Amino acid sequence: MEFTQSAQERPPEQGRTGTWRMALLLTALGIVLLVLSRYSFLAFHVIAELASVTVAAALFMVAWHARRFQSESHLLFLATAYLAAACIDLVHTLTYSGMNIIPGYDSNLPTQLWLAARYLQALSLVAFPLVINRPLRVDRIVVAYAAITVVLVGLPMAGVFPTAFVEGQGLTPFKIVSEYVISGLLVVAGVLLYQRRDRLDETMFRYLMAALVAAVGSELSFALYVSVYDTVNLVGHLLKIASFVLVYRAIVVSGLERPFEVLFSGLHRSQEDLARERDNLTSILDAMQDSVYIVSRDHWILYTNPAMRRQFGAPDGRVCFQYMHDADVPCADCHFDRILAGETQQRLWTSPQTGRTYDVLDTPIRYGDGEIAKLKIMRDVTELKSVSDRLRDANEQLEERVQARTVELMAANRALRDEVEERVRAERALRISEERFRVALKSGAIIVAHVDRDLRYTWMYNPHPGFVSEEWIGKRDDEILPPAEARALMDLKREVLESGVGARREVNLRLADGPRIYDIVAEPLIDGEGQGAGVTTAALDITEQRNAQDALVQAEKLTLAGKLAASFAHEIKNPLQAVIGCLGLARELTANGEDATRYFDVAADELQRANRLVSQMRDMHQAPTSVSADDAEMVPADVNALVDRVLTLSDKEARNRGVVVERALAEDLPVVSLIPGHLEQVTLNLVLNALDAMPDGGTLTVRTGWEHANGDGAEGAVVIEVRDTGVGMSPEVAAHVFEDFYSTKPTGLGLGLFICRRIVEGYGGRIELESAEGQGACFTVHLPAERAAEGKTAA
Repeated sequence: MEFTQSAQERPPEQGRTGTWRMALLLTALGIVLLVLSRYSFLAFHVIAELASVTVAAALFMVAWHARRFQSESHLLFLATAYLAAACIDLVHTLTYSGMNIIPGYDSNLPTQLWLAARYLQALSLVAFPLVINRPLRVDRIVVAYAAITVVLVGLPMAGVFPTAFVEGQGLTPFKIVSEYVISGLLVVAGVLLYQRRDRLDETMFRYLMAALVAAVGSELSFALYVSVYDTVNLVGHLLKIASFVLVYRAIVVSGLERPFEVLFSGLHRSQEDLARERDNLTSILDAMQDSVYIVSRDHWILYTNPAMRRQFGAPDGRVCFQYMHDADVPCADCHFDRILAGETQQRLWTSPQTGRTYDVLDTPIRYGDGEIAKLKIMRDVTELKSVSDRLRDANEQLEERVQARTVELMAANRALRDEVEERVRAERALRISEERFRVALKSGAIIVAHVDRDLRYTWMYNPHPGFVSEEWIGKRDDEILPPAEARALMDLKREVLESGVGARREVNLRLADGPRIYDIVAEPLIDGEGQGAGVTTAALDITEQRNAQDALVQAEKLTLAGKLAASFAHEIKNPLQAVIGCLGLARELTANGEDATRYFDVAADELQRANRLVSQMRDMHQAPTSVSADDAEMVPADVNALVDRVLTLSDKEARNRGVVVERALAEDLPVVSLIPGHLEQVTLNLVLNALDAMPDGGTLTVRTGWEHANGDGAEGAVVIEVRDTGVGMSPEVAAHVFEDFYSTKPTGLGLGLFICRRIVEGYGGRIELESAEGQGACFTVHLPAERAAEGKTAA
């Protein structure tokens, strides 16, 4: 049986592409900041510090939201440390020389805050290798760093922090020595990280080492400048940004992708172990001298062992009653329904094909998918039955010879015969039962034990290596196991002994091979007088099964997180495309000397809409499913103005595709109350989808109108119709276009129309589709409105 690896490793080319992109981004940022520093060093400093703060904040947010999918907390520990340092850097930026935001302080305060942040960052990096794969309390980490941040900000502002900078003189010895101490701490962190590199992903290790090198270079730069506006200070800030970005790359890109591979590689190993167990079981069945075959619920033969095929031949696709009895209907005496219900049956049967007699055992078995089948084991007892028959005949002949002698002797002989027959049957059944019990124990991994009335072990079978049964015989569970585990086992056995009814429980036990989970079945032992003589228990180790189930749950959570991230990327793409289009048009107008203010305004509004999307779409469930008329964010909107705005945004895309845009906007439309951006988002999605459906050009018609609900026309719905002459859709595709994650585009995510429908229905409206293959498509949006609605419109 073949297995496929569920977690794909990233191709090396993709990793190298990501590294080059990061290097080019850092280079471009450095050039921009270098040019900016020539005009305004203060502006350069603010942007450089805010860049580091932004990277640290993003790093913490991603690590925080991914904490549920991580088995260890060391990545969140490092992310929290960088967030704490970034908070101090933010105060350092606000108090920087020339900012004049917090009066009463000179250049000494921001320098002190800088040192505090760097000490915190360096000590955290030293601690990071020591906490890898160690259990950490997330809440304690966050609270501890929050408290440290408050203290490190408060001490310099209260004047109880050593002086780091003197106006007119430059850096103090404390500042210079501190930079070298911090550099030394970073070197120590690098040494510790190298010693524990086997506990980290190789890519993450390389990024963290590069971040440490950049951090050391930054600290050495800050140990050499005289003025806070020196060039050396500028280089130090650039190296600091590089260090933060490298840590972000290490944790987010490398540290949060690896759990998929670890998770599914463990599942792959479990599948291999299961396959080996299956092969071992098949080998045992193949080696048995008894005839064995397995029958499905529908009477199809699923398996026959070699002994069965030697006796009766190959099944050749026949059902069981055709194979065994050459009949066209199921056998009346096989009681298949009772076997499938869980009953085990044993009987003697003489085959009409071979003429031999078999001891037949029918028992149900359950496959991993829950399907129940019948296992039939047949032992050839022809010779044993022949011996029994001859013995019976001999006894009958003896009875006939002595019958004439005395009645007493005849009665004695008859009693002796009955006793012999009973003993033969009992011994035969005992041998068969013992043999089956022995085979069952050796072919499985079940621990079987007997205890007497006092709950002391009298016999035990344990297949685990190194087990010594003598250590358990004559003892009770509370003399061997820890109190809690012993109590659980003894309560189960005591309950079965007192009630006389079997019971089943899952129990956590710590044996020689460590903590395990066992499924334990306990049944009472009844003596000849009908009294409970003890309890028999069978324990099956189900630890790996429980672990595999937990792993599958985690995989589903990670898959859901990926879908939510894809939804956010799709929703923010539309306003960004609109900004790109407007800026392109503005550049053309500016080159021709024309006024491009209109397009700049539209681009600014679209960036504002993207900003709102960042706040509104943290999760997929935040797309509106219902909107109250009393919502404080709702304002009256001019539908025609919004439609005209969307067509302006998509004008360049339409011209590039050779699409003719036609407007049919009704006059005197009532306004519609809604949250700004929602209707524009729906209309833009429909227009862009229509343009995608006409790659070789065509006609796009956008119409608005008023749909009356009653005779007086006071209530009704505003209608927006988007019609194209594109490729159209088949009925099968049209039936699914509004479902989430359904798309006919090679690169589509299948979320645009799904979100459009949720927004429209959230306002009590509806969206309809008319389409046929080769005849284009028409999407119609109906939004409730009143002609009496008045107020400021959100155009």
